[in-house]
Amino acid sequence: MKKLLMATTLLASMPLTAAAADTCAGVAMPAHNNAFGAELVQNGVGVREATFLNVDVYVAGLYVPHKTRSVEQILKQDAPKLIVLHFVRDVSREEMGDALNDALRKNVEDEFAAAHKHLQRFIDKLPPLRKGTQLTLAYRPGHGMQLSVDGNVLGTETDDHFANLVFRAWLGPRPPDQGLKAGLLGAPCS
Repeated sequence: MKKLLMATTLLASMPLTAAAADTCAGVAMPAHNNAFGAELVQNGVGVREATFLNVDVYVAGLYVPHKTRSVEQILKQDAPKLIVLHFVRDVSREEMGDALNDALRKNVEDEFAAAHKHLQRFIDKLPPLRKGTQLTLAYRPGHGMQLSVDGNVLGTETDDHFANLVFRAWLGPRPPDQGLKAGLLGAPCS
């Protein structure tokens, strides 16, 4: 019992920066990632479930300079960040576009019209997102956000404010999936 208590105390006292590769819904996300040459740590991993049947759509991993549970800290415009979506089922460009537009509309309110035109340019570049596809959105201050699919860069939006609005789609007050948001903020994948 004493050893169990000591192990539990040790685990609870580990710093947030002690990131390890996590597996969520059968998808392993690395402990570290890179955005424009900046080394980032995994902040959290979660699964996006959709419909009343809770169908798994993708596993997302969020990478930031320093692990944090603070949405405000993550959404600061002065730090790089990256989100990787690993699709566990096929999703069409239209389905992904509708989901992103809906999440953005719910989380940026009066800024949606301005953000929508940037987002639509990204959506227009998307191929069908087949099972196993990785969609990556990488942000670097002063350079905007880069969209990649399976490592191939499809485009860049240079508006820093837009980039942070996109991250708010997952981390804002009305995310598409509360469990996903919690996972991205460091809670266990559920």
